[in-house]
This record gives sequence, C-alpha cells and structure tokens, in this order.
Amino acid sequence: TTPARTALDLASALDLPEALMVLDAALRHELAALAGSADRRHYRDARLCRAAERPLEEALSHLAARRAWSRLRDVVGLADVRRESPLESFSAGHMHLAGLPSPRLQARIQIPGGAAYPDFLWPDYMVIAEADGEGKYRDASAFAHEKIREGHLRDLGYQVVRWTGREGFGSPTLIVERTRQTLLAQGWEPGTGSGQGSEPGTGPGRRNGR
Repeated sequence: TTPARTALDLASALDLPEALMVLDAALRHELAALAGSADRRHYRDARLCRAAERPLEEALSHLAARRAWSRLRDVVGLADVRRESPLESFSAGHMHLAGLPSPRLQARIQIPGGAAYPDFLWPDYMVIAEADGEGKYRDASAFAHEKIREGHLRDLGYQVVRWTGREGFGSPTLIVERTRQTLLAQGWEPGTGSGQGSEPGTGPGRRNGR
C-alpha cells in the first residue's frame, strides 16, 4: 500500500501519542518526496505543506466505512509535518491528552547571531519546550551551541522546558506535568485559550477549525 494508507492502518490501532509518531512521519515522508528534503525552510510554503497532507487525506476518505473512522479523522487532524522527530510527536500526543494549550511548532524567534526554531512555543506565556532526542547533540560543539541558544532565549524572557528521549518515552506524565507547571507559573489558566498566537496550524484537520 501507499505510505499514507499504511500509516493510517497502523494509526487506527494505536493510542494518540503513538499514532502521531506514525502520521507525522508519513507527512514528513511526503514533504521530502515533493521538496527533495524535509528541511524546515519548506514549512513556510503553505502550498507545499498542503500538497504533503493530501495523500493522507485521500487515504482517509477511502476508510469512511470503518467504525473507527471518526476517531481516525480526529487523529489525522492533529498530525503536523512540522514535528521533526518521533519524540516530538509522542510528547505532543501526551500534551494534547492532558489538556495543555496548543503550541506553535518550529516558530522563528530572532536571537543574537541568527534565529531559533523551538520545538514547541506558547508565545502568550513566553514558554518554550524542547524534546531532545538522543542524537540531537552528536558532539560537544552541538551541545555548546544549544546552551548558548538557550541562554539567548532566556535573556529574551522565555522559560525553557527540556526533556530527553529517555524521559519523554519513559515518563511522559512527568514531562507533561513539568510543562504544565511552567505554563501555570507564566499565567496560563486552563480552559482560557490555546496560547497558540496568530500562526495557523498546518495539520490536515486545522482547516476545519480543529
């Protein structure tokens, strides 16, 4: 079957965090096939991202007879090509289930010497969250660069929450609670808004208002 159909077949039997790992990967696969890579510079091309979503939507339309179709449709609506790793997708699923506000993904923040693109950003509350996969810091220079980047973000007033793959996959409730407490300390009141800012999402379901 196509990658999109295979992803949907797998996602239909998975809980949300695992389903997003599969569906987000399928979106990245489609983006890379269209653009030659899944580089984040392509996220700014709305038409390209829309084209990457289409195979998943078309595959979903062929599964309408399934009893679990409405649930699968909702999960597809939460998929997003801008989540760049399985850890980000898994973490996003747990944050959604816990009722945390929807973050912006890979949003550009100007810092001295360049720009930062945090995994998760809640601009209303000046909170950033970073899911650090085990391969993110392949050498000491990458680690040092990330510490400098985080220092610049903190200088701008952002609170930064981080977790490793071992924490994220092993104890997702802990990373969710860590993020929740940081958002609460920054003024978030549950049920009062998304904290997403003005940037529209690119997930398939977001065009329908989800």
